[in-house]
Amino acid sequence: MDERIWTNAIGEHVGEEVRLAGWLHRFRRLSNVSFLILRDARGLAQVIVEDPAVAEALGRLYHESVLEVVGTATANPQAPGGGAKGHVAGPLHQQGREGGRRHLAG
Repeated sequence: MDERIWTNAIGEHVGEEVRLAGWLHRFRRLSNVSFLILRDARGLAQVIVEDPAVAEALGRLYHESVLEVVGTATANPQAPGGGAKGHVAGPLHQQGREGGRRHLAG
């Protein structure tokens, strides 16, 4: 899992740990779970966020913030994004304006 994959390739990596990078396209909170839509140059991926602390940190980010997500890809035919049919659950990192990385979740 050293190499980043594109969102349109999630279906090829189901069950594997993957790393995605892109922009915060949309963030939606529900009672027990939150959904992050990550956009990259090739599509969209739905990221399921179950950790309340991570959801809180994501809720403070601006639209189009640059993020990196590491987690396990899972098949999900209802996920948005055409070819990106899956979700990733795992640590999130925000790329800062100065180029440094800020850890959002453990």
